[in-house]
Amino acid sequence: MKATDLMLGDWVQYTYTPYGQNESRTIVFQVSEIERFARTYFACSTKYGRVCEVEKLQPIPLTAEILEKNGFQWGYTSDEEDIQAVGEGDFEKGWVWDEGAGSVKVIFPDGTDSGEVVIDDQRFDKIIQFLWKEIINVHQLQNALRLCGIEHEIIL
Repeated sequence: MKATDLMLGDWVQYTYTPYGQNESRTIVFQVSEIERFARTYFACSTKYGRVCEVEKLQPIPLTAEILEKNGFQWGYTSDEEDIQAVGEGDFEKGWVWDEGAGSVKVIFPDGTDSGEVVIDDQRFDKIIQFLWKEIINVHQLQNALRLCGIEHEIIL
């Protein structure tokens, strides 16, 4: 990863081999600080008291299990349901978080179709829609939520 890919609070993973051991370990943590020493950027974790080179961090792929753990449900947003109730619109189901202070819909790629994320602040101010073909990572979803001003903390 690059330091420019990260924001404070982003979830990442770090795999390392403890000194004197043969098996590697992976920890998952939220970035609490990003610092630069000389020409190298480091990410810090308050929880683990670790400092890791940003280039050695790995993103965490977003999964349906992570979404479900964070209150997402399979279906339509409330706006989509309202439009369909009057006989208009043809929407695809996806993983939805819709709490009145914003809605998020995630549709994973399916064969030839791209995946899609739609984030709506439901104040008629900010809507983000983006497509991807292979993988979207947890930190990318976190960053998009922040851009729309949606306060929804992702838990792993």
